[in-house]
Amino acid sequence: MGSVQAGAEAKYTTACCSCGCDIEPNPANMCLNCLSHRVNIAEEVDTEQTVLYCRNCGRYSAGLGKFQAVELESPQMLSILMKRIRGLNKLKVVDARFVWCEEHSRRIRLRLTVQKEVFSGALLQQSFEVVFVVTNQQCVDCQRSFTDHTWK
Repeated sequence: MGSVQAGAEAKYTTACCSCGCDIEPNPANMCLNCLSHRVNIAEEVDTEQTVLYCRNCGRYSAGLGKFQAVELESPQMLSILMKRIRGLNKLKVVDARFVWCEEHSRRIRLRLTVQKEVFSGALLQQSFEVVFVVTNQQCVDCQRSFTDHTWK
């Protein structure tokens, strides 16, 4: 452990247990670079999801049986998809954007950048992709219009 004089106060440093560079002591005894390689802050996030699409009316499921008409790669679509991602509530979302993929692949890909505080003040940032598989399912309104026997 070394000591560096900075004015009237002493500042102590220690070596990172992984790479050996001088750092201020922290509970992990690792620099932020080594810590970001070892800790996966997005491990609780579900990276594969499904989103329902009604072929008849062209609307996407917004949850709770409600379908909304939205354009692909629109802010409204981003809002619907972000609400469906499990495990994101414990992280701070810094950036979210669409990643291009073939239209016929029935996939929607999002690239998320998240932050989380680990080991008393160390702020880690990580980027990862979430893939949504578009699955066809008739909405309730289209089901009613296609059935002969409607009772209300």
